[in-house]
Amino acid sequence: AYYISRGYSTTVLDKYDVGLYNKRNRIVVPVYDDGYKYVAGFLGRSIFTQCEKCKKCHNQKNQCPKTAYEIKECEKWLNGSFQSKNYLYNYWFAYGHIRKSGVAILVEGAGDVWRLEENGIHIGLALFGTDLSDAQRILLDRSGALSIIVMLDSDKAGKEGSQKLKSQLGRQYRMYFPKIKEDAGELQQDEITEDIKPIIRKAMV
Repeated sequence: AYYISRGYSTTVLDKYDVGLYNKRNRIVVPVYDDGYKYVAGFLGRSIFTQCEKCKKCHNQKNQCPKTAYEIKECEKWLNGSFQSKNYLYNYWFAYGHIRKSGVAILVEGAGDVWRLEENGIHIGLALFGTDLSDAQRILLDRSGALSIIVMLDSDKAGKEGSQKLKSQLGRQYRMYFPKIKEDAGELQQDEITEDIKPIIRKAMV
């Protein structure tokens, strides 16, 4: 319900097997291996909004978390036991499209990938944050991409991450940095059509 309220379609949520773990009040997002053969791990997003007092995500009817366990349980995102730095989210679906087009789009999270997917863009890869690890760099190099479009969030961390990616990848790839107001997951269809798709076409040349 959380993602549907944000405008995501049930079609894209079903495609990515997004579910709900009631016991821990978490939206569950599976991460697959590169060949889409098995589940490598899970991401869990709290169903609650951020509390203005403690900045954690919990039921507003309850008190703010106090113990270390309670605080951890109220984090916005919790990763399973897998090492996210060894994967690029959506690599399993995007790989063939990237090899065909020669273009990959780097975003921060799964929701950003889904927004692109809903608008017919199948080359999104999420870093699980703003940093590109060595293992993720190897995957990117294997993808067949010649051009990289960086669409990290417009906050401080996203801007710093974009600059770091430019220094990491700038000598090997043609790079593009479209200006977005918030994050890719908040983009409207007309913004993607008018601002992002022309950059993709340019990057394919």
